[in-house]
Amino acid sequence: MKFAIALNLTLLLASTAQADGLICVGEQTATHFQVYNHTEAASGTRNPAILIVSSPFVKVPNKTIAKFYAAAAGNDASQQNLFYRGHGMYEVQIDTAKNKTLRGGENIAGTKLAQLQKIVIDTHFSYSIPVKKGAAVLGVIYYTKRTGEVLSEKADCTRYLKQ
Repeated sequence: MKFAIALNLTLLLASTAQADGLICVGEQTATHFQVYNHTEAASGTRNPAILIVSSPFVKVPNKTIAKFYAAAAGNDASQQNLFYRGHGMYEVQIDTAKNKTLRGGENIAGTKLAQLQKIVIDTHFSYSIPVKKGAAVLGVIYYTKRTGEVLSEKADCTRYLKQ
């Protein structure tokens, strides 16, 4: 009986998804981008759930500049603006008029958040060639302004994996 309980507990813990994602820091701006994937199997554990943008130059408690969410049960439709484009590419579509939780006056890459149309984080990460927890991953962050101008910077990314 003890063996059966231990086996069931082991199987339950083994099937529970752990937190997974990437943490990227822009080399020029030092802006932090943290992408965390869903932990519920129904949502797809390799799909992003949230992207958090923060600045080390802003004082606590305002370090977080913006949070972007992917489509999932319970998310307000106005906040569903994070998309996974495959092959380690994440895209955020910015609409401060639609998403009232964004602080449009905050600077990202020398541009007010409200003046950005989208941010794309392109990393050299793929689940078909996984990397270990804490491993370095190269990346580039593209900032597309509403005028059409595109700024970019290299990013140092790290694999986040809670085990």
